[in-house]
Amino acid sequence: MTDDAKRLERGIRNCNPLNIVYARGNYWIGKYSNNTDGKFEQFLRIEFGIRAAIIILTRYAMRKEVGLYVPAIIHRWAPDGGEAEQNYIKFVTNKMAKLNMNRTRMDLKQLVSAMALFESRYTMSDFVFEKSFNIVPLNYRKFWI
Repeated sequence: MTDDAKRLERGIRNCNPLNIVYARGNYWIGKYSNNTDGKFEQFLRIEFGIRAAIIILTRYAMRKEVGLYVPAIIHRWAPDGGEAEQNYIKFVTNKMAKLNMNRTRMDLKQLVSAMALFESRYTMSDFVFEKSFNIVPLNYRKFWI
């Protein structure tokens, strides 16, 4: 790994800006077949990492106990229960300027963008979000109006 690559945030190096935890049984499209990180998933391109995050976040939003309430989504994503989780919730809700989301692509984009910024200091462009969203399976895309 070059010195420049070492300086990049881990989530950006892994093309996984929301730091999805590695699981051997997850067969994500675009996932590296030989994970060298050990803790977090590694993807071939950033769009695949964001795609995976969108699928997971959509599954959370579809659950009644989580729904579209941003603090519940963050708690499910990073269930620390302590100050770190509260800082995460505060950061994301401040960026989104809301606690409750609507089932819109815009709200999903704001959520993913704020989480990527918190997790990896990654600033997601509209182009990258749209490219990622468009490779999400239709049954998940249809959830977002």
